[in-house]
Amino acid sequence: MFRIDHPTAAAALPAPSAAGTPGYFQGGDPASGTPRTVVTQDWANLVQEELCTVALAAGAPLSKTDTGQVLKGIKATVTGMFGQSLSAQGYVKLPSGLIVQWGDQVALTGNGDLFAFPIAFPNAVLSGVLGEANPLGWISSNGSGGNTLQPTVWGFKAVSLTQYAAYTVRYVAGQNYWAFGGPAGFYLLAVGY
Repeated sequence: MFRIDHPTAAAALPAPSAAGTPGYFQGGDPASGTPRTVVTQDWANLVQEELCTVALAAGAPLSKTDTGQVLKGIKATVTGMFGQSLSAQGYVKLPSGLIVQWGDQVALTGNGDLFAFPIAFPNAVLSGVLGEANPLGWISSNGSGGNTLQPTVWGFKAVSLTQYAAYTVRYVAGQNYWAFGGPAGFYLLAVGY
């Protein structure tokens, strides 16, 4: 995409004339005396500037030899609307501003261990959920050839826009009490904007 560079082109964008009645192009009809539509400088400049704006969204200067700049600009705009990192510690940004983040970690103590979100939430953390990464960790040998269920309960607390705390308690089988249960692996799902 490139702005017109003919020697007759204006050095600065002329002020547009007052808006007329919106319409559509026509080829005209000499037999009936209907004139064809005249392409005005206002219309041509408007189309040129709209296309240049899209092309420049890709971050590169306009080029007379690059015929894919408008497409690159559209792709850059759409990608910016849906920023994402599809890794194990990832996120997706939606056009509404909502951000969904996920990840997996190991809580060493289970008593408020701090972890960083994959990216900072710009404004607020709305909600977060932690889940057991190893459900088989709920089961332990009871010493008599059988297994005992040791359920784990997880808690999430947003500490800031960049960090959260993980809490976990496990039922200690055979002793009939609950205790902070680290180390334990967990999955994160957090939502904010």
